[in-house]
This record gives sequence, C-alpha cells and structure tokens, in this order.
Amino acid sequence: MKRILSAILAVFILFSLPACQNKKPDNSDKTIHYFLGSEPLTLDPQAASDSAALTAIGAIYEGLARLDSSGAAIPGVAESWSASGGNTVFTFTLRSDAKWSDDAGTPVTAQDFVFGFRRALSPSTHSALCRPMFCIKNAEKVNSGELPPSQLGVTAKDDHTLVVELNYSYENFPALTATAPFMPCNEKFFNGTYGKYGLEYQYILSNGPFVINGKYGWEHNKELKLARSDSYRGGEKPLPAMLDFSMDSEETNVSDPVAALTNSTVDAISIPESLVDKAKKAELSVTSYQNITWGICFNTSDEVMKNLNLRRGLLTSLPRDTLLSYLPEKAQAADNIIGPQTKLMGKSYRELAGGSIPYQKEIGSSGALLQAGLKELGKTGFPAVTVLCPDDENAKRMVNEMLAVWNQKTGSYFSMEPLAPDELAKRVTEGRYQIALYGISPGQDGALLSLFLSDNNKNPAHLKSDEFDGLIQKAEQSGEKEAAANYVKAERYLNDKCVFYPVYYKNSYFACAKGVTGIVFRPDSAQVDFLHAGKLS
Repeated sequence: MKRILSAILAVFILFSLPACQNKKPDNSDKTIHYFLGSEPLTLDPQAASDSAALTAIGAIYEGLARLDSSGAAIPGVAESWSASGGNTVFTFTLRSDAKWSDDAGTPVTAQDFVFGFRRALSPSTHSALCRPMFCIKNAEKVNSGELPPSQLGVTAKDDHTLVVELNYSYENFPALTATAPFMPCNEKFFNGTYGKYGLEYQYILSNGPFVINGKYGWEHNKELKLARSDSYRGGEKPLPAMLDFSMDSEETNVSDPVAALTNSTVDAISIPESLVDKAKKAELSVTSYQNITWGICFNTSDEVMKNLNLRRGLLTSLPRDTLLSYLPEKAQAADNIIGPQTKLMGKSYRELAGGSIPYQKEIGSSGALLQAGLKELGKTGFPAVTVLCPDDENAKRMVNEMLAVWNQKTGSYFSMEPLAPDELAKRVTEGRYQIALYGISPGQDGALLSLFLSDNNKNPAHLKSDEFDGLIQKAEQSGEKEAAANYVKAERYLNDKCVFYPVYYKNSYFACAKGVTGIVFRPDSAQVDFLHAGKLS
C-alpha cells in the first residue's frame, strides 16, 4: 500500500511541475495606467520630438537594440551584433521572426531600418532629434542635402543583416539605436499613407511589444490605449496586458498627482518636487534623476540684452554666494551648464571634459562694462527690464536678490514676473522675454549643447552664432576625445559670451502607485519603458 501511495504521489508531483513552472506572476497581465499629459503630435518615430509621442513610440516600436534598467544595450530586433574597425563598423543580425503588426505578419527586414534611417536624416522630414545620428558615415551631409540618402553609411546585406558604418569609433553606438529616430519604417506602407504616416491608427504600422488597441484605441486629446502585441517576438514577453495612456482632459483628474496615484486614477506619473515628501509619506515609490540645469538665461535677440557688455556687467555684479543661499529645496549649486550626470557616447562627459568649466568671473568692472554697453547701444540710461522666473518661493527670493543688486547698480528698475512652468517655457521659447531664471536639459546622449544652435527653434537664448555652431558641428563629427574637446570650447563660449549663467541643478521626479513595479523612466530621452511593468491587484 505504501509503494502504491508513493507511486501515486510521484505521478501527481510529476504532472504538477509544468503547471507550477508555467504559472504567471501575480503582477502580470494587468492594465498599467500612465498619465501621458499632452496629445502626441505624431507617432511617426522619425518626425516625433514631444515627450508624449516619444513615450508612446517607445512602447509600440522596437529598434535594433533595447535598453536594460541601467541603460545598457540589449538585443531588440537585432538578436546580436558585432563591431569591427575599432568600433567604426557595426553588423547587426536581425531576428528571423521579427514581424510588423499588420494582419499579414509582414517580416521586419534590414531594409526597413535602411529606409527608417534615411527618412530620419532626410531634409524633408525635418527631424528635431536626428543629430545623434550624425555619427553615421555621411549622415550630416545627407541631412543638409549635400548628398543623396543612398550615400548614407547603412547597408542591408540581406533581409536579416544590417551594416552601419560610422565616422569614428563609437563603442556605445548600439544603445543609440534604441531611440526613436533609429526605428524601422516599412517603405511600402509609408508610401501608402500619402503624408499621413503616424497621425491616425490606420496610418501606423509598428513592430514593438505593444500595439494601438484597435481603431478606437487612439481618442485624440483624451486617451491612447495599447494592447500587448500578438506579433511581437522579442526576447521577453511584455508583462502587462494593456497600457492606458491618459491625456490632460476632464476625464482624468491629476491636479493632485499623489491623490491620483492613491485612488487608482493612474499607476505612474511625473510629479513636482513639492509633492515628493507627500508621495513618500503615502508609501509611493519615487524615482528621481538630476537632469535640469537652472540658470540666468539672456535673450540675445532682445534689443537691449543682445549687447555683450551689458550681459557681462549684469552677471559680474551678482553676489554668487548670496544667490546660492536661496537655493530651492533639493537643489545643488551648479558650476557648469552641463551637469555631472550627463553622458557623452555612454561615458561621463565631465570626466571626458577634464572636470569643471565654471563661469569666467574675472571679466572686468561691472560698472565700466554697463557704461560701455549703454554707449554701444546709444543709450544714456538703463531701460526698464523684466526678469521671468518660476512661481516658486525660493526662486523668487533669489531673483529679488538679483533685482536689488541690479537696481542699485544701474539706477534703473528691474521687475520680476513669476510664471507657471508651462507659461515660462512658452515665453522663453517664443523669445518674449529679456532675462529669465530658466531650466534646461542638455538632451540625450550625444546631443549636449545642440539646444543653443542657431537653427534650433527651442533655443532658449535665441543665439545666432556661426562660431558656436561650428564647434558643435566639429563635436558631432568626432570621436569621444575630440568631441569632448569641442564641447568644452562650446561650453566656454556660452560662459564667455554670458549666454547662460548656471546657478543650480534640479531633479525630475516620477512616482508609482503601491504594488506597481518594473517601470523604467529615462528622462534623458523622454522615454518610459513598460516591458516589465507589473501591478498587484
């Protein structure tokens, strides 16, 4: 009898093991609610630049590589890759089962990446995020129209082999291919959209772990619903079954982000620094990244602030130590425009740059500089000036200190105009200001100071400088050491010309509801990775 019972028990255990091994985690197959904020302007990876679009694109498309939680490149559509020529030629081997999201299960091929890369760099696409692609052979000349797209250093050897030639050694290049401009694009489908690619559900063909959930999945200005893709054959199956991206509408109340997380309106959302302590007290998980440099930004196209001596005189007169006594909470004094956490080609920019490049303080007597500037402008007295700043108590105290010094130094009247974040950004971007206490982010790996380029429509200083543009161009055409050297010169240029005076570094913050795990936030590229997002009921 004992032998019979033992045999029955052994058979029971044997047949139970597969069921145990295949049991799904308790936090899988859930719907993750994320507050996207604004409506994506387009879901065309080669043309998109707003953060809402980049977040959605990161979910519905997949590049040659993906990024793990530490930011390192791991297989995406490419199951493997190799480098030769001192990391100047990369050969990517694509998964044989990679498919597009159409009903036919059209294969994703190397030619789809060739077409996508060429589109991103085509002058007619007007991509705002293609500059990191300038490391590819002939990319900058293709982007300027000097060379045809066929001359780009990207070749499909066969359906599953893509070769990318670079201008210089770039060991971390595969990580770049996880960002939006590097996504594949099916040429036949694109041509069939007749200019509407990425604008509606029916004009989107994706290849990522999620797809738009049917023809009603994108309700403009309200909601974007994504479902786990049946055609995705990546290395890991997406953990969540659905992603529900809500937008800034009456249906979704996120006026208090912490309350929205605790009452299950959303599962994850960016939060202002003022609510970090409240979120932690509510036992929500908070992630932060130091990625914003706040400083005094001058509108170099303004009829008064265009004068270098006036800018120099104003900055020289400031008591920096006194200003730093008014640092906002959780802020760190900034010696440089580019912060310590910024990467260049996957490495610490500050280390490649040889350390700090602080603002040049010894630039002469402030009084003499101000008088020289007024004389150059043909003015006998200092005109009235308004300084924009965030509507934050510490920031306003700091600006008040500036105004007191400048009023006394110039005998004029400097006024302050506190603004909400969106309005401050709008005024600065549109050039409707003279001086502003403003925050900038250097951008994703390889972009760095391109924010201040003459042709950048988001240039906060509205700087027009062939010399500065030339330095950035040299940096984008060079390997890490030469690139860092030219970025250092560009950073010094902004210092010497008093374009942007760094004051403090701040963090961006994201919070998740209780039981929500696995979401990876990447502020440097405006992407959020939901592949491993889980939620306990």
